[in-house]
Amino acid sequence: MDETEPNEKSEIYESGITMDLQGERSKTVKAIAYKDNWLPSEVSTFVFYDKGLVPDGLEVVHPGILSSYTGEAARILNDDAKYDANTYYYSKFYASFNSKPLIAIADFSTSNPKIKEVVLSCGNRNGAKKSSVMYVEVWSSNNKENWTLLKKLNLAKVANPDKLNEISIKFPESSAKYFKVVGQPNTESTLRVNQLFFF
Repeated sequence: MDETEPNEKSEIYESGITMDLQGERSKTVKAIAYKDNWLPSEVSTFVFYDKGLVPDGLEVVHPGILSSYTGEAARILNDDAKYDANTYYYSKFYASFNSKPLIAIADFSTSNPKIKEVVLSCGNRNGAKKSSVMYVEVWSSNNKENWTLLKKLNLAKVANPDKLNEISIKFPESSAKYFKVVGQPNTESTLRVNQLFFF
């Protein structure tokens, strides 16, 4: 739990654990399995994220492209969405966009929290030499008709694509009912997003 390499002297966990992120957005946990008279397993690394504020609903204008990473884009981008009294949805997939942009509209009209940051959790192709995203915009509205641009990040010339695995867009705090996130893929690139976080 302290992000060090686990060994036979590390604390043993045999059931679920409760994690305190201590004000951070994520925490890395490393684990290893031991069994008498067996060699230990490889060390596995897991990253757990603060889920932030979950929208009341999420709609995606373009469904994304079909690939092995694509399922239902709105569900993929809105993990922890409650779909009935007993079911929460979590996805391990990416919503992928190339010729058409990611345009996701998050509905906070019921919960109406104050939001000051949106984070896109993205996946980049191994060995990518350029940014997969040209720009990301965050817009707000109280009626889904009149939108105000809160922030735009130009990312086309980011030299190290690995820095785009987590794109944070900070803006003045807003309690608008709707937030629109636009991610424009870079030329001849695919933008892969597996989660939108709102803080």
